[in-house]
Amino acid sequence: MSEDPPRTDEYQGCARLYDPLLNPLLDRPRRHVAALVEHCLRPFAKSEGPPPPVLDLCCGTGRQAVFLLERGLRVHGLDLSPAMLRTAQRTTSPRINYVHGNAAATGYADRSFGCVCVSLALHEKPPHTREEILEESMRLLLPGGSLVLLDYRWPESAAGRGAMRLASLVERLAGAEHFANYRQFLAGGGIRALLGASRLPFRRVQTFFHGSMGLYRVFTHGCEEA
Repeated sequence: MSEDPPRTDEYQGCARLYDPLLNPLLDRPRRHVAALVEHCLRPFAKSEGPPPPVLDLCCGTGRQAVFLLERGLRVHGLDLSPAMLRTAQRTTSPRINYVHGNAAATGYADRSFGCVCVSLALHEKPPHTREEILEESMRLLLPGGSLVLLDYRWPESAAGRGAMRLASLVERLAGAEHFANYRQFLAGGGIRALLGASRLPFRRVQTFFHGSMGLYRVFTHGCEEA
């Protein structure tokens, strides 16, 4: 089952406010995402020609894509929200190739990208859609490629749980369905549990906000780093 396009764009009303409100909080982890993506592409530098392109799935307003572009990467961004894409196209570089599409069924050919990243999007999807996005991401990767994920994780410390309570206030503003999916995601163990259930080889790279958010690298089978 694939993620069905919404009858109405749930981000229609907040696309213009998304960056001014959240960039001060999220730009630091986004920069770490970009640095990790660049690191993941280094093995491809040994081959002739430019490094393969990167796909930013659920790219939203394009803020993550901006940090990827600053690293000299060839960037594609895909999102289901026309309002978010309009903001991305208006406020970011024309060198980023934005596409309106479904992250669970992108339409790209197999093995099109050296790296795929999904930043703070899986938690807002229904469970079956999260799994489909993971499967689609792995299908799109070249041999030796990596999937880079940034999302919420269940924190172990009191400070982390405090940070999660603040995040919950923001997530509640995104709407009832969004917030229900977010709560289910956390109740199930967050990004760590989702990856564990997927049986994909992965490694946690870093955490943010007292452990309430995690950066993970998922490897194509047989290409795990030591």
